[in-house]
Amino acid sequence: MRLCKVVIGVKPQKRLFRFTSLSGELIDAVMDVVGGQVLPDEYFTRVRRSSDSSSITMMDEKEKAVNSLTVDTDNVVFTKDHYVKSGRIDFNDVFREFQAIWQACDAVLKVRDIRRIGMVGEYRIVPPNNPSAALLSFTHIEARGVPAKFQMQFESRVLTTGDSGLPDVKTSDFWNTIESYYDSALDTEHSEEGQITAMIDVQRYYMPLLDGNVPDDVRKLKRRYDDVVRQIGDRAVIKSLELETRSEHVEQAE
Repeated sequence: MRLCKVVIGVKPQKRLFRFTSLSGELIDAVMDVVGGQVLPDEYFTRVRRSSDSSSITMMDEKEKAVNSLTVDTDNVVFTKDHYVKSGRIDFNDVFREFQAIWQACDAVLKVRDIRRIGMVGEYRIVPPNNPSAALLSFTHIEARGVPAKFQMQFESRVLTTGDSGLPDVKTSDFWNTIESYYDSALDTEHSEEGQITAMIDVQRYYMPLLDGNVPDDVRKLKRRYDDVVRQIGDRAVIKSLELETRSEHVEQAE
């Protein structure tokens, strides 16, 4: 699996209505850290602001932005997108960049009472045949004709205490993992024929609400994320896809 995109999102329990009057100050604060040791000069060069100042998006100059930050009254969302850029995504770089940006944002917004932090990784797999057929073959569904536009998504919830039982979405402290698998032709931003997209979204819901150091908790979330991705990579479904792909490449080389 090739990691193509990383998203880190922070969601407070209550909406940040003060953001509408502080959006300009927040832009200035973030731009003050651009050009420093962590964020190069070209890191953010464009700003889009909604007409009612309820959201802003900062990004680089590329046609399809590699770095972007979106802040609104509900969330702070940082994105690193390498779909159109060669080279692997280094999570250490992602964390350092997020930390610098978060500290600038928090100095202005003073975000407290955080209910959720999430980390999303988007991966691409190149199967040896029709991607929808490859994904459908791991279900008990028999297609009538040629499969296309396959998509599947489910969530797994576990209490952070390790206790069994169903977490309450509104009141429990729990881990939530969302797994999505689909034919990449369905991708709205990076549509690609002949590939599979695997999206892994690992979230921590806090209760009591988090008032601590967000970057520290992002590090803890990353450890959980790594465990989830490792378990997914060990599944027969993913292993089979990758083994078939490697075999196909060997046959073509011969």
